[in-house]
Amino acid sequence: PGAVAVELVHNFSLLHDDLMDGDEQRRHRDTVWKVHGPAQAILVGDALFALAYDLLLELGTVEAGRAARRLTTATRKLIDGQAQDISYEHRERVTVEECLEMEG
Repeated sequence: PGAVAVELVHNFSLLHDDLMDGDEQRRHRDTVWKVHGPAQAILVGDALFALAYDLLLELGTVEAGRAARRLTTATRKLIDGQAQDISYEHRERVTVEECLEMEG
């Protein structure tokens, strides 16, 4: 369940990233937002995010709770990095240090 949860969060982030960046293809295929529209892409991404936590928390163990906490921390870092990426889009220059911080 842990690896599946991580993969679900990863795919949630890709769905949202494609929409934010206006990317029309991923892995040589039309993106979800391009095929089904932005609203559906957001909803599918959100559903994947929720499902990831459901998978972990339904185990009901202390370890699963810790895994959910770690996934939450990683997801917050991912969101912070995406916010930085968006803020850099209209800048002419971004430093190496800023890129490394964004990578986080």
